[in-house]
Amino acid sequence: DVVFVACEDDGSCTHGFRTLDLVLRVLLRDRFWACDVTRHALCETMLLTKGVPRVALPALLRVIILCPIKHGCGDAKRVVALSHENIKAVLESWSSADFVRGASVELQRHLTASVRALLAVISINEWNSIHCKPTQMILQGVSARLDSPLARARRHASKIALELSLKVDACKPLRLIDEAEADQGSSDDEADWERDAQKIALNDVFVIE
Repeated sequence: DVVFVACEDDGSCTHGFRTLDLVLRVLLRDRFWACDVTRHALCETMLLTKGVPRVALPALLRVIILCPIKHGCGDAKRVVALSHENIKAVLESWSSADFVRGASVELQRHLTASVRALLAVISINEWNSIHCKPTQMILQGVSARLDSPLARARRHASKIALELSLKVDACKPLRLIDEAEADQGSSDDEADWERDAQKIALNDVFVIE
């Protein structure tokens, strides 16, 4: 928790998550694949149930999904499998009707930001290769939110639907709510990295593995 909080206190999105990415890779280089508890803490507790400061989220997504730690594994297929398992877990949680109805506001924001980032960064070929049918899961979560009486839930549905539509066809963005309702989401202020999420995939952090 300490390193994630330190990233939030840094005050700089770019330096914050890039620095945290490097710190996590150094700290976890020999531990990530050797310790089930460590992977559980990152892949389930931090990613799915507790969340991390928004500015730190790209580092977490990079370390366990987008550019996962490889040292200590020795099996490239296992690394890919873990990444896809984490994607599936994020989408299952986000699309669940129980999550839409009962999760805290902060966790809703955390997982919505996670889903948006994954949609923006993962290539269409890799997306289609994920066996959990991710697009159908996204549509399920969007539908559950559009039926919600909460404006926040509908805004989250619209954000994800827009990102999904851009992945399918960048020339045909889909907006499910009008701009007036979208502008009411001041409590959902985005971190700087969310305005150009594709940049979080840039591999400008190097740790010898």
